[in-house]
Amino acid sequence: MHTICSIVQALTSPLVYKNNEVNNKLCKSNGEARRLISQGGARINNKKIVDENFILSLKDFKNNEAKISFGNKKHAIIVLK
Repeated sequence: MHTICSIVQALTSPLVYKNNEVNNKLCKSNGEARRLISQGGARINNKKIVDENFILSLKDFKNNEAKISFGNKKHAIIVLK
């Protein structure tokens, strides 16, 4: 299985938009990401993630994209190049 990154890494990595603008992270720290995951607030492709050791893999991507959500209002698309 090809692994991409952990859910905590995905939530705490800087976001790069199509125009190469770098924006804030979905979570400010690893601790915040872990709390969010344990409380059921993290989703990959609208599927709730409750294991902080969850590893994104190629099977989580459809058409080289995966939607990651933090709470109800923060969303991002991870694109494989």
